[in-house]
Amino acid sequence: MANSLIPYSFVPGTKAMASEVNANFLALANSVEEGKQYTDESIEKFNTELEARLEEYDGFVAEKLQPNLSNSLNISNCIIEQPQRIRYTLEKTKLTIKAGSVVIVPYGIVDLREKHPIGSTFISENFKVVDTQFTSKGFFVWAELQKDISNTNTSATTSERQPYLYLNGSLGGMVNMESGTSNTASSIYTIYYNTATNRIGVATNTTTISYDNVISFPFMRVMGNSQTYWADVLQVFNGMGFIGNTFWLDKGVKVLMPDGFNTDGTYKNIQYVSEALLLNTFDKSSTWTRNRQPIMLYRGTLSTNVSSNRYYEAYSDPDPKSAYVTWLNLCNNTMYHAEATAGEYSKITACFLGYADAELGKIKSFSPRQVLKVADIYEVQRLIQAYNTVSKSTNGYVKLGDGIIIQWGQHANGTVTLPVPFSISSYRVALSTQANQGSHYGATIESKTTTTFKLVANYSYTSDWIAIGY
Repeated sequence: MANSLIPYSFVPGTKAMASEVNANFLALANSVEEGKQYTDESIEKFNTELEARLEEYDGFVAEKLQPNLSNSLNISNCIIEQPQRIRYTLEKTKLTIKAGSVVIVPYGIVDLREKHPIGSTFISENFKVVDTQFTSKGFFVWAELQKDISNTNTSATTSERQPYLYLNGSLGGMVNMESGTSNTASSIYTIYYNTATNRIGVATNTTTISYDNVISFPFMRVMGNSQTYWADVLQVFNGMGFIGNTFWLDKGVKVLMPDGFNTDGTYKNIQYVSEALLLNTFDKSSTWTRNRQPIMLYRGTLSTNVSSNRYYEAYSDPDPKSAYVTWLNLCNNTMYHAEATAGEYSKITACFLGYADAELGKIKSFSPRQVLKVADIYEVQRLIQAYNTVSKSTNGYVKLGDGIIIQWGQHANGTVTLPVPFSISSYRVALSTQANQGSHYGATIESKTTTTFKLVANYSYTSDWIAIGY
Protein backbone atom coordinates (compact mmCIF):
# COMPACT_ATOMS: atom_id res chain seq x y z
CA MET A 1 0.00 0.00 0.00
CA ALA A 2 1.46 3.34 -1.03
CA ASN A 3 0.35 6.55 0.58
CA SER A 4 2.06 9.92 0.84
CA LEU A 5 1.08 10.21 4.51
CA ILE A 6 3.22 7.18 5.64
CA PRO A 7 6.97 6.92 4.95
CA TYR A 8 7.27 3.12 4.56
CA SER A 9 5.43 0.57 2.47
CA PHE A 10 5.52 -3.21 2.95
CA VAL A 11 5.45 -6.25 0.68
CA PRO A 12 2.75 -8.72 1.77
CA GLY A 13 4.25 -11.87 3.40
CA THR A 14 7.52 -10.20 4.42
CA LYS A 15 8.57 -9.23 7.91
CA ALA A 16 8.51 -5.49 8.61
CA MET A 17 11.10 -3.76 10.78
CA ALA A 18 9.76 -2.46 14.09
CA SER A 19 11.30 0.98 13.51
CA GLU A 20 9.48 1.33 10.18
CA VAL A 21 6.14 0.26 11.68
CA ASN A 22 6.60 2.75 14.53
CA ALA A 23 7.48 5.51 12.05
CA ASN A 24 4.29 4.79 10.09
CA PHE A 25 2.14 4.95 13.22
CA LEU A 26 3.76 8.22 14.28
CA ALA A 27 3.15 9.70 10.82
CA LEU A 28 -0.48 8.66 10.92
CA ALA A 29 -0.89 10.06 14.44
CA ASN A 30 0.61 13.38 13.36
CA SER A 31 -1.73 13.48 10.34
CA VAL A 32 -4.77 12.81 12.57
CA GLU A 33 -3.69 15.56 14.96
CA GLU A 34 -3.17 18.00 12.09
CA GLY A 35 -6.60 17.12 10.71
CA LYS A 36 -8.19 17.65 14.12
CA GLN A 37 -6.47 21.02 14.49
CA TYR A 38 -7.60 22.09 10.99
CA THR A 39 -11.18 21.04 11.77
CA ASP A 40 -11.19 22.91 15.09
CA GLU A 41 -9.86 26.06 13.43
CA SER A 42 -12.44 25.80 10.60
CA ILE A 43 -15.31 25.40 13.07
CA GLU A 44 -14.08 28.36 15.12
CA LYS A 45 -13.84 30.47 11.96
CA PHE A 46 -17.32 29.37 10.92
CA ASN A 47 -18.77 30.37 14.32
CA THR A 48 -17.10 33.78 14.09
CA GLU A 49 -18.48 34.41 10.61
CA LEU A 50 -21.93 33.17 11.66
CA GLU A 51 -22.01 35.59 14.62
CA ALA A 52 -21.04 38.40 12.26
CA ARG A 53 -23.87 37.42 9.90
CA LEU A 54 -26.37 37.40 12.78
CA GLU A 55 -25.27 40.91 13.71
CA GLU A 56 -25.88 41.94 10.10
CA TYR A 57 -29.38 40.45 10.28
CA ASP A 58 -30.08 42.53 13.37
CA GLY A 59 -29.04 45.63 11.47
CA PHE A 60 -31.07 44.59 8.44
CA VAL A 61 -34.24 44.07 10.46
CA ALA A 62 -33.69 47.29 12.41
CA GLU A 63 -33.33 49.20 9.15
CA LYS A 64 -36.57 47.74 7.83
CA LEU A 65 -38.36 48.67 11.02
CA GLN A 66 -37.68 52.37 10.37
CA PRO A 67 -39.82 54.11 9.42
CA ASN A 68 -42.30 51.83 7.62
CA LEU A 69 -42.42 49.16 10.29
CA SER A 70 -43.00 50.25 13.84
CA ASN A 71 -44.31 48.98 17.11
CA SER A 72 -47.77 50.36 17.79
CA LEU A 73 -46.63 51.48 21.25
CA ASN A 74 -44.30 54.01 19.66
CA ILE A 75 -46.59 55.55 17.03
CA SER A 76 -49.85 57.46 17.17
CA ASN A 77 -52.27 59.48 15.02
CA CYS A 78 -51.60 57.52 11.84
CA ILE A 79 -52.95 55.10 9.26
CA ILE A 80 -51.62 51.59 9.76
CA GLU A 81 -53.59 49.62 7.15
CA GLN A 82 -55.70 50.30 4.09
CA PRO A 83 -57.16 48.16 1.29
CA GLN A 84 -55.06 47.71 -1.84
CA ARG A 85 -57.83 47.25 -4.41
CA ILE A 86 -56.37 48.61 -7.66
CA ARG A 87 -53.86 46.78 -9.87
CA TYR A 88 -52.70 48.38 -13.09
CA THR A 89 -49.98 48.66 -15.70
CA LEU A 90 -49.04 51.73 -17.75
CA GLU A 91 -47.11 51.06 -20.94
CA LYS A 92 -46.53 53.93 -23.35
CA THR A 93 -50.04 55.06 -24.32
CA LYS A 94 -51.87 52.07 -22.81
CA LEU A 95 -53.42 52.03 -19.33
CA THR A 96 -54.60 48.58 -18.21
CA ILE A 97 -56.64 47.87 -15.11
CA LYS A 98 -55.86 44.29 -14.16
CA ALA A 99 -58.24 41.47 -13.37
CA GLY A 100 -58.73 41.18 -9.63
CA SER A 101 -58.99 44.95 -9.12
CA VAL A 102 -62.02 46.07 -7.10
CA VAL A 103 -63.91 49.30 -7.77
CA ILE A 104 -66.63 50.94 -5.68
CA VAL A 105 -69.91 51.55 -7.51
CA PRO A 106 -72.64 53.89 -6.20
CA TYR A 107 -75.90 52.26 -7.33
CA GLY A 108 -78.96 54.18 -6.23
CA ILE A 109 -80.80 54.69 -2.95
CA VAL A 110 -82.75 51.39 -2.81
CA ASP A 111 -81.50 48.42 -0.79
CA LEU A 112 -80.54 45.85 -3.45
CA ARG A 113 -78.45 43.51 -1.32
CA GLU A 114 -80.75 40.54 -1.94
CA LYS A 115 -80.80 41.18 -5.69
CA HIS A 116 -77.00 41.47 -5.86
CA PRO A 117 -75.61 38.96 -3.33
CA ILE A 118 -71.88 38.50 -2.81
CA GLY A 119 -70.44 36.25 -5.50
CA SER A 120 -73.01 37.15 -8.14
CA THR A 121 -72.34 38.75 -11.51
CA PHE A 122 -72.87 42.51 -11.44
CA ILE A 123 -74.25 44.36 -14.51
CA SER A 124 -72.08 42.34 -16.93
CA GLU A 125 -69.88 39.24 -17.01
CA ASN A 126 -66.91 41.56 -16.49
CA PHE A 127 -67.65 42.09 -12.80
CA LYS A 128 -68.45 40.04 -9.69
CA VAL A 129 -69.90 41.32 -6.40
CA VAL A 130 -67.42 40.97 -3.52
CA ASP A 131 -69.15 43.25 -1.01
CA THR A 132 -72.19 45.52 -0.65
CA GLN A 133 -73.43 48.27 1.67
CA PHE A 134 -76.73 50.04 2.24
CA THR A 135 -76.92 53.13 4.47
CA SER A 136 -78.60 56.53 4.39
CA LYS A 137 -76.05 57.46 1.72
CA GLY A 138 -77.39 54.76 -0.61
CA PHE A 139 -76.52 51.33 -1.99
CA PHE A 140 -72.90 50.60 -2.91
CA VAL A 141 -71.26 47.61 -4.58
CA TRP A 142 -67.62 46.54 -4.45
CA ALA A 143 -67.20 44.99 -7.91
CA GLU A 144 -64.22 42.80 -8.80
CA LEU A 145 -62.92 42.98 -12.36
CA GLN A 146 -62.86 39.53 -14.00
CA LYS A 147 -60.58 40.37 -16.94
CA ASP A 148 -58.10 43.09 -17.89
CA ILE A 149 -59.58 46.31 -19.29
CA SER A 150 -57.38 48.70 -21.30
CA ASN A 151 -57.62 52.11 -22.93
CA THR A 152 -55.22 53.49 -25.56
CA ASN A 153 -56.91 56.81 -26.32
CA THR A 154 -54.28 59.10 -27.87
CA SER A 155 -56.43 62.22 -28.39
CA ALA A 156 -55.38 64.30 -25.42
CA THR A 157 -53.84 67.47 -24.03
CA THR A 158 -51.71 68.23 -21.01
CA SER A 159 -54.43 67.76 -18.42
CA GLU A 160 -55.32 65.64 -15.42
CA ARG A 161 -57.97 62.90 -15.46
CA GLN A 162 -59.46 60.53 -12.91
CA PRO A 163 -60.03 57.16 -14.60
CA TYR A 164 -63.18 55.15 -13.83
CA LEU A 165 -64.80 51.96 -15.16
CA TYR A 166 -68.03 51.52 -17.02
CA LEU A 167 -69.60 48.32 -15.70
CA ASN A 168 -70.25 47.23 -19.30
CA GLY A 169 -66.49 46.69 -19.52
CA SER A 170 -64.68 49.82 -20.70
CA LEU A 171 -62.28 52.33 -19.16
CA GLY A 172 -62.98 56.06 -19.22
CA GLY A 173 -61.16 59.22 -18.20
CA MET A 174 -62.83 62.61 -18.73
CA VAL A 175 -61.17 65.78 -17.46
CA ASN A 176 -64.04 67.30 -15.47
CA MET A 177 -65.27 65.74 -12.21
CA GLU A 178 -68.22 67.15 -10.27
CA SER A 179 -70.61 66.14 -7.51
CA GLY A 180 -73.85 67.56 -6.16
CA THR A 181 -77.60 67.32 -6.63
CA SER A 182 -78.03 69.20 -9.91
CA ASN A 183 -79.55 67.74 -13.08
CA THR A 184 -76.94 69.45 -15.23
CA ALA A 185 -73.15 69.71 -15.17
CA SER A 186 -71.25 72.98 -15.35
CA SER A 187 -69.65 71.97 -18.67
CA ILE A 188 -69.65 69.22 -21.25
CA TYR A 189 -67.33 66.20 -20.98
CA THR A 190 -68.02 65.88 -17.27
CA ILE A 191 -68.43 62.90 -14.94
CA TYR A 192 -71.03 63.83 -12.31
CA TYR A 193 -71.74 62.09 -8.96
CA ASN A 194 -75.30 62.86 -7.87
CA THR A 195 -75.23 62.59 -4.09
CA ALA A 196 -79.06 62.64 -3.89
CA THR A 197 -79.64 59.69 -6.22
CA ASN A 198 -76.27 58.01 -5.53
CA ARG A 199 -75.44 57.46 -9.19
CA ILE A 200 -72.64 58.65 -11.45
CA GLY A 201 -73.66 60.09 -14.80
CA VAL A 202 -72.01 61.59 -17.88
CA ALA A 203 -72.49 64.89 -19.66
CA THR A 204 -70.97 64.63 -23.14
CA ASN A 205 -72.33 66.73 -26.03
CA THR A 206 -74.48 68.86 -23.71
CA THR A 207 -74.44 69.66 -20.02
CA THR A 208 -77.43 67.36 -19.48
CA ILE A 209 -76.39 64.37 -17.37
CA SER A 210 -77.15 60.86 -18.59
CA TYR A 211 -77.34 57.93 -16.16
CA ASP A 212 -77.79 55.25 -18.81
CA ASN A 213 -74.49 53.58 -17.90
CA VAL A 214 -73.37 52.25 -14.53
CA ILE A 215 -70.08 53.91 -13.58
CA SER A 216 -67.65 53.37 -10.69
CA PHE A 217 -66.00 55.92 -8.46
CA PRO A 218 -62.70 57.12 -9.98
CA PHE A 219 -59.75 55.13 -8.66
CA MET A 220 -56.66 57.16 -9.58
CA ARG A 221 -55.32 60.46 -10.87
CA VAL A 222 -53.50 60.43 -14.23
CA MET A 223 -51.73 63.20 -16.16
CA GLY A 224 -52.03 63.23 -19.94
CA ASN A 225 -50.08 64.96 -22.69
CA SER A 226 -50.47 65.70 -26.39
CA GLN A 227 -49.88 62.03 -27.29
CA THR A 228 -52.05 60.19 -24.77
CA TYR A 229 -54.53 60.37 -21.94
CA TRP A 230 -52.20 58.18 -19.90
CA ALA A 231 -48.76 59.76 -19.61
CA ASP A 232 -48.19 59.41 -15.87
CA VAL A 233 -50.05 58.01 -12.84
CA LEU A 234 -50.07 60.68 -10.13
CA GLN A 235 -51.99 58.85 -7.40
CA VAL A 236 -53.94 55.63 -6.82
CA PHE A 237 -57.05 55.81 -4.66
CA ASN A 238 -56.40 52.82 -2.41
CA GLY A 239 -58.29 53.40 0.83
CA MET A 240 -59.62 56.86 0.04
CA GLY A 241 -60.35 59.18 -2.88
CA PHE A 242 -62.63 61.88 -4.22
CA ILE A 243 -64.95 62.91 -7.04
CA GLY A 244 -65.99 66.55 -7.47
CA ASN A 245 -66.30 67.94 -3.95
CA THR A 246 -67.13 64.56 -2.37
CA PHE A 247 -64.46 62.71 -0.40
CA TRP A 248 -64.80 58.99 0.40
CA LEU A 249 -63.06 56.56 2.75
CA ASP A 250 -63.13 52.86 1.98
CA LYS A 251 -64.01 50.01 4.32
CA GLY A 252 -61.05 48.46 6.09
CA VAL A 253 -58.91 51.54 6.71
CA LYS A 254 -57.27 51.08 10.12
CA VAL A 255 -55.97 54.02 12.16
CA LEU A 256 -54.58 54.80 15.60
CA MET A 257 -56.43 57.63 17.38
CA PRO A 258 -54.39 59.42 20.08
CA ASP A 259 -55.53 58.74 23.67
CA GLY A 260 -52.73 59.87 25.98
CA PHE A 261 -49.87 57.79 27.35
CA ASN A 262 -49.55 54.46 29.13
CA THR A 263 -47.99 54.30 32.58
CA ASP A 264 -44.66 53.24 31.06
CA GLY A 265 -44.57 56.34 28.82
CA THR A 266 -45.51 54.63 25.56
CA TYR A 267 -48.31 55.94 23.37
CA LYS A 268 -51.84 54.97 24.25
CA ASN A 269 -54.09 54.70 21.21
CA ILE A 270 -57.60 53.74 20.25
CA GLN A 271 -57.38 51.42 17.26
CA TYR A 272 -60.24 52.02 14.85
CA VAL A 273 -61.19 50.28 11.59
CA SER A 274 -63.72 51.84 9.23
CA GLU A 275 -66.46 49.23 8.97
CA ALA A 276 -68.43 51.10 6.30
CA LEU A 277 -67.78 53.32 3.30
CA LEU A 278 -67.77 56.90 4.63
CA LEU A 279 -68.51 59.98 2.51
CA ASN A 280 -68.26 63.70 3.12
CA THR A 281 -69.30 66.35 0.61
CA PHE A 282 -67.53 69.69 1.04
CA ASP A 283 -69.59 72.85 1.16
CA LYS A 284 -69.71 73.96 -2.47
CA SER A 285 -69.26 77.49 -3.73
CA SER A 286 -68.12 78.77 -7.10
CA THR A 287 -65.63 81.04 -5.30
CA TRP A 288 -64.60 78.69 -2.49
CA THR A 289 -60.89 77.87 -2.58
CA ARG A 290 -58.97 76.18 0.22
CA ASN A 291 -55.47 74.82 0.25
CA ARG A 292 -54.50 72.18 2.79
CA GLN A 293 -58.02 71.49 4.01
CA PRO A 294 -57.59 68.89 6.81
CA ILE A 295 -59.61 65.66 6.66
CA MET A 296 -60.33 64.10 10.07
CA LEU A 297 -61.66 60.62 10.80
CA TYR A 298 -63.85 60.21 13.84
CA ARG A 299 -65.36 56.87 14.80
CA GLY A 300 -67.89 56.41 12.02
CA THR A 301 -67.65 59.95 10.63
CA LEU A 302 -65.50 61.92 8.20
CA SER A 303 -65.12 65.61 9.04
CA THR A 304 -63.81 68.70 7.28
CA ASN A 305 -64.88 70.99 10.14
CA VAL A 306 -61.40 72.49 10.34
CA SER A 307 -60.51 75.71 8.57
CA SER A 308 -57.83 75.67 5.90
CA ASN A 309 -54.32 75.39 7.39
CA ARG A 310 -55.73 75.16 10.93
CA TYR A 311 -54.62 71.68 11.89
CA TYR A 312 -51.59 71.66 14.20
CA GLU A 313 -49.32 69.16 15.85
CA ALA A 314 -47.62 71.13 18.60
CA TYR A 315 -46.42 71.08 22.20
CA SER A 316 -48.48 74.13 23.15
CA ASP A 317 -51.82 75.75 22.37
CA PRO A 318 -51.67 77.24 18.82
CA ASP A 319 -51.39 81.01 18.78
CA PRO A 320 -53.06 83.20 17.61
CA LYS A 321 -56.24 81.49 18.76
CA SER A 322 -58.82 80.84 16.04
CA ALA A 323 -62.13 79.11 15.58
CA TYR A 324 -62.45 75.75 13.82
CA VAL A 325 -59.00 74.60 14.83
CA THR A 326 -57.89 71.03 15.55
CA TRP A 327 -54.57 70.29 17.20
CA LEU A 328 -52.70 67.30 18.52
CA ASN A 329 -51.07 68.12 21.86
CA LEU A 330 -47.73 66.35 21.56
CA CYS A 331 -47.15 66.71 25.30
CA ASN A 332 -50.01 64.40 26.24
CA ASN A 333 -50.81 62.69 22.90
CA THR A 334 -54.37 64.04 22.92
CA MET A 335 -56.43 65.57 20.09
CA TYR A 336 -58.43 68.78 20.71
CA HIS A 337 -60.87 70.86 18.64
CA ALA A 338 -62.15 74.42 18.93
CA GLU A 339 -65.52 74.99 17.28
CA ALA A 340 -66.92 78.51 16.68
CA THR A 341 -65.33 80.00 19.81
CA ALA A 342 -61.61 80.60 19.42
CA GLY A 343 -59.46 78.95 22.07
CA GLU A 344 -62.22 76.87 23.67
CA TYR A 345 -60.89 73.36 23.08
CA SER A 346 -62.64 70.08 23.75
CA LYS A 347 -61.00 66.66 23.68
CA ILE A 348 -61.91 64.60 20.62
CA THR A 349 -61.21 61.04 19.49
CA ALA A 350 -60.04 61.33 15.91
CA CYS A 351 -57.18 60.72 13.49
CA PHE A 352 -55.76 63.12 10.90
CA LEU A 353 -55.92 61.53 7.41
CA GLY A 354 -54.30 64.21 5.27
CA TYR A 355 -54.89 67.43 3.35
CA ALA A 356 -57.22 68.16 0.44
CA ASP A 357 -56.81 71.13 -1.89
CA ALA A 358 -60.10 72.60 -3.15
CA GLU A 359 -60.58 75.16 -5.88
CA LEU A 360 -63.86 76.69 -7.08
CA GLY A 361 -65.84 74.20 -5.05
CA LYS A 362 -64.01 71.07 -6.30
CA ILE A 363 -61.36 68.90 -4.70
CA LYS A 364 -58.30 69.11 -6.93
CA SER A 365 -55.92 66.84 -5.01
CA PHE A 366 -55.51 64.95 -1.77
CA SER A 367 -52.26 64.30 0.11
CA PRO A 368 -52.82 61.36 2.49
CA ARG A 369 -50.68 60.54 5.47
CA GLN A 370 -48.12 57.82 4.94
CA VAL A 371 -49.33 54.37 5.93
CA LEU A 372 -47.28 52.93 8.80
CA LYS A 373 -47.30 49.16 8.97
CA VAL A 374 -47.17 47.60 12.42
CA ALA A 375 -44.57 44.85 12.62
CA ASP A 376 -44.99 41.59 14.48
CA ILE A 377 -42.72 38.58 14.88
CA TYR A 378 -44.19 36.92 11.79
CA GLU A 379 -43.30 39.95 9.65
CA VAL A 380 -39.74 39.98 10.99
CA GLN A 381 -39.39 36.26 10.26
CA ARG A 382 -40.71 36.81 6.75
CA LEU A 383 -38.10 39.51 6.13
CA ILE A 384 -35.27 37.28 7.30
CA GLN A 385 -36.52 34.39 5.19
CA ALA A 386 -36.80 36.67 2.18
CA TYR A 387 -33.20 37.83 2.77
CA ASN A 388 -31.79 34.27 2.82
CA THR A 389 -32.45 30.97 1.06
CA VAL A 390 -32.01 27.66 2.85
CA SER A 391 -32.36 23.92 2.33
CA LYS A 392 -32.73 22.04 5.64
CA SER A 393 -31.70 18.55 4.55
CA THR A 394 -28.89 16.08 5.26
CA ASN A 395 -27.00 17.58 2.34
CA GLY A 396 -28.17 21.17 2.63
CA TYR A 397 -27.13 24.78 2.55
CA VAL A 398 -27.90 28.32 3.60
CA LYS A 399 -27.24 31.15 1.16
CA LEU A 400 -26.95 34.52 2.85
CA GLY A 401 -28.15 37.72 1.24
CA ASP A 402 -24.61 39.03 0.70
CA GLY A 403 -23.58 35.92 -1.27
CA ILE A 404 -21.87 33.84 1.45
CA ILE A 405 -22.83 30.14 1.18
CA ILE A 406 -22.56 27.58 3.99
CA GLN A 407 -23.08 23.96 2.87
CA TRP A 408 -22.95 20.62 4.65
CA GLY A 409 -23.42 16.92 4.08
CA GLN A 410 -22.27 13.33 4.58
CA HIS A 411 -20.11 11.31 2.21
CA ALA A 412 -17.63 8.43 2.01
CA ASN A 413 -14.59 8.30 -0.29
CA GLY A 414 -15.20 9.74 -3.70
CA THR A 415 -16.63 12.80 -5.42
CA VAL A 416 -18.95 15.04 -3.42
CA THR A 417 -21.46 17.10 -5.42
CA LEU A 418 -22.26 20.36 -3.66
CA PRO A 419 -25.98 21.13 -3.07
CA VAL A 420 -25.45 24.55 -4.70
CA PRO A 421 -22.44 25.72 -6.72
CA PHE A 422 -19.93 28.25 -5.43
CA SER A 423 -18.85 31.09 -7.69
CA ILE A 424 -15.15 30.38 -7.02
CA SER A 425 -13.24 27.18 -6.18
CA SER A 426 -11.24 28.66 -3.28
CA TYR A 427 -13.86 27.76 -0.68
CA ARG A 428 -12.94 26.00 2.58
CA VAL A 429 -13.98 22.48 3.58
CA ALA A 430 -13.77 20.92 7.07
CA LEU A 431 -14.22 17.17 7.76
CA SER A 432 -15.27 15.19 10.82
CA THR A 433 -15.48 11.40 11.17
CA GLN A 434 -18.78 10.12 12.50
CA ALA A 435 -18.50 8.98 16.12
CA ASN A 436 -18.88 5.23 15.53
CA GLN A 437 -16.37 5.01 12.69
CA GLY A 438 -13.01 5.84 14.18
CA SER A 439 -10.59 8.40 12.73
CA HIS A 440 -9.88 9.42 9.16
CA TYR A 441 -6.22 8.44 9.27
CA GLY A 442 -5.39 11.48 7.19
CA ALA A 443 -8.48 12.16 5.07
CA THR A 444 -7.87 14.88 2.50
CA ILE A 445 -9.79 17.06 0.07
CA GLU A 446 -8.66 17.06 -3.54
CA SER A 447 -9.76 18.39 -6.93
CA LYS A 448 -12.04 21.20 -5.78
CA THR A 449 -14.27 22.78 -8.41
CA THR A 450 -17.16 25.19 -8.00
CA THR A 451 -19.60 22.24 -8.02
CA THR A 452 -17.67 19.24 -6.60
CA PHE A 453 -14.71 18.15 -4.50
CA LYS A 454 -13.06 14.75 -3.96
CA LEU A 455 -12.86 13.20 -0.49
CA VAL A 456 -9.83 10.85 -0.17
CA ALA A 457 -9.20 8.67 2.93
CA ASN A 458 -7.46 5.40 3.70
CA TYR A 459 -10.71 3.77 4.71
CA SER A 460 -14.22 4.05 3.30
CA TYR A 461 -15.63 5.72 6.39
CA THR A 462 -18.54 8.16 6.11
CA SER A 463 -17.49 11.73 6.84
CA ASP A 464 -19.46 14.80 7.90
CA TRP A 465 -18.30 17.82 5.93
CA ILE A 466 -18.98 21.54 5.95
CA ALA A 467 -17.96 24.04 3.26
CA ILE A 468 -17.89 27.83 3.40
CA GLY A 469 -17.44 30.15 0.43
CA TYR A 470 -19.30 32.33 -2.03
